[in-house]
Amino acid sequence: MSAATTPRRDWRHAARLAAFGLAVFGLLVGIPVFVNHVSLDPLGDAHAYYLAGQRLNEGVPLYHQPGATVAETYLYPPLLAILWRPLALLPMDTALAIWEVILVGALVVTFRGVLRDRRILLLAGMIALPIGWAIAIGQAEVLIAGLLSVATPFTVAFAGNIKIFPWLAALIWLVTGDRRRLIRFVGWALGLVVLQLVLEPANTLAYLQFEWLQPVLGVRSFSPLVVHPLAYVAVLALLVALIVRYRRHAVAWPLTVTLVVFAYPRLLLYQLTTLLAMFGGPTPAAATTTADAAEVALDPARPAGGLERTTI
Repeated sequence: MSAATTPRRDWRHAARLAAFGLAVFGLLVGIPVFVNHVSLDPLGDAHAYYLAGQRLNEGVPLYHQPGATVAETYLYPPLLAILWRPLALLPMDTALAIWEVILVGALVVTFRGVLRDRRILLLAGMIALPIGWAIAIGQAEVLIAGLLSVATPFTVAFAGNIKIFPWLAALIWLVTGDRRRLIRFVGWALGLVVLQLVLEPANTLAYLQFEWLQPVLGVRSFSPLVVHPLAYVAVLALLVALIVRYRRHAVAWPLTVTLVVFAYPRLLLYQLTTLLAMFGGPTPAAATTTADAAEVALDPARPAGGLERTTI
């Protein structure tokens, strides 16, 4: 064993111990938060989705609700409310129970790779507070995490039509030159937008006018935007630069998921749940572009197609 190998192994062992300690600490903090939300506001956000579906069933404007609290305010594109319309015909308790089953299913999908890469358990422990909060209040962010962990053109387009910023995940196909998947993503994304315009034209146009934004401006946020708009731009620019630089390496997808999360100008802790999707991601592309082929010729260590699945 060389002298250089021993410090490297020591460093990795120390990093694993630190990650395990953070995961245990996260669980100790997250479990009480989950219990607290289950006790005080169980499925609070799902309640808002139910009311949104109910408003559509009654022909009431989706984004004009004088007197509504922030918790009751619907903040997303109309698609989620449209999907809630059948559930809103059921008794509220039944609808909320069905929704929670859907979220648990999405969480199972997110964790499907745990046998292949157990680091997801460490990350889940570290962000147990956001995960527990999201599950307890029935937040759609759990569904976003599941969709992005699959990372097909349809699931990314669907996630972006629930909350806008997951569309940024398509950057991975742009920087790797995967035109086929990028074109399919654009087609699905536009198709879902057109579907909303057809089914709910007035509410879709109201969303595009940002009429839903005012009620949430006073909500506490952890976005870099709170520090300064330039800080927000700098963080996003740095992440984009890193994604471009390491586009053929395993770290590209985790960086892309991080970009999606920190792009939210209204960033709440439960939105960190989506970070779990970094252990999923798109499958490697079958072919390489001409530009990539040139890079491979210049750098034989670079893989010819897809993402290099190395331990980072």
